[in-house]
Amino acid sequence: MNFVDQLQDVLALDQANKLSEALSKLDAIEDEIPAEPNIQKIVGLLYQRLSQDEKSLRFLKAAAASLPDDAAVHFGLGCYYTDVAEQAKALACFRDAIAIDPGNAMAFVLAARACELLGDLDQALGYAEQAAAERNEIDPLITLGRLQIRRQDLDAAAQTFERAAQLNPNEVLVEIGAKRVQALAAGKGSTKTTGSAAPATVACLKWGDKYGPDYVNKLAGMVSRNTSAMPRFVCFTENTDGLESTIETHPLPAPDLEGWWNKVALFGPDVPDIGERLLFLDLDTVITGSLDEMLTYNADFVLKANEYSIGFSTTAFLLKLGSRPEIWDEFTPDIAERLRGDQDWAGLMVPDALTWPLDWCVDYRLKAAQTIPNGAKLVCFGDTPNPADYPAPWVREYWR
Repeated sequence: MNFVDQLQDVLALDQANKLSEALSKLDAIEDEIPAEPNIQKIVGLLYQRLSQDEKSLRFLKAAAASLPDDAAVHFGLGCYYTDVAEQAKALACFRDAIAIDPGNAMAFVLAARACELLGDLDQALGYAEQAAAERNEIDPLITLGRLQIRRQDLDAAAQTFERAAQLNPNEVLVEIGAKRVQALAAGKGSTKTTGSAAPATVACLKWGDKYGPDYVNKLAGMVSRNTSAMPRFVCFTENTDGLESTIETHPLPAPDLEGWWNKVALFGPDVPDIGERLLFLDLDTVITGSLDEMLTYNADFVLKANEYSIGFSTTAFLLKLGSRPEIWDEFTPDIAERLRGDQDWAGLMVPDALTWPLDWCVDYRLKAAQTIPNGAKLVCFGDTPNPADYPAPWVREYWR
């Protein structure tokens, strides 16, 4: 099979969302990739989608040298810099892409995200408004509505999500956004609390073999080093092999569910006696600061805000057990088939949830790929890279 046919196979696998197979095949032909700018562009964009940062950068830079006026190359470089938390460089690339191709709505959307991450909400709103102005597309409207929520312009956000619902009434993220606006307009969903509560139990969940026992052991070690008094540490799992003997273990709360969907069962009535409140942490979380404030946060339910889209992330949440039974009571297996993840279910069911202060829980790719931001207590990874890849020098110091 010649190179072009093999590349077509990779593209087909990518389109079918068979990303691991696509990456394997692309790596197998990497040494055969010719120094032809358009092919280097395609390969660079593929590697970018497959989260292979350095390879993506190498091929996109090579393409840019010969294709300085190619909007897709600048857009791909912007995505690379976004993913490695170099937002100023990302913004410059997206501006170049917009100058070449003003019709690229996603360039405006990602420029808005870069401005937001750089702390310029006014400019972020400007890009989002331009993206949404004349385009009947969902993503620009979701971005605009989320930014309007951040600016507390709830009337404008309500109108934006209503417009999005007219475009696609079945889009879950639009429903989440509309419900969040309604909750905030009713005076719910603040990030501020007063006083403190008794320290929560720290809980994690290990299902299958995606993460080995070292992830649980390291998480327990990080909790110990970053709390004034070591709280109870509990792991829900179907396989205790390799876990430190000091770690308290319990069976999976819903063994018939796969992966992260077991989190939903933590909101049900059958959780074992692990205390009144729990602080749940995903296994691919690196603790970079004191957890004391999170453990004693005086609220029944708090989640991480989703900085990629509207709604929440369940990578780190505080729960008073039994306080949000609807998340489990109204859950059915077909919901797991319909939604992208448990975070969407939480957004639909509890739009009035509190969120942690933005600087407490940060995403590795968006904010911490270069260094740990000031005030960060948790750095949250997602899929690739994993902490075990040691993708930044600081990870080795903290993830142990």
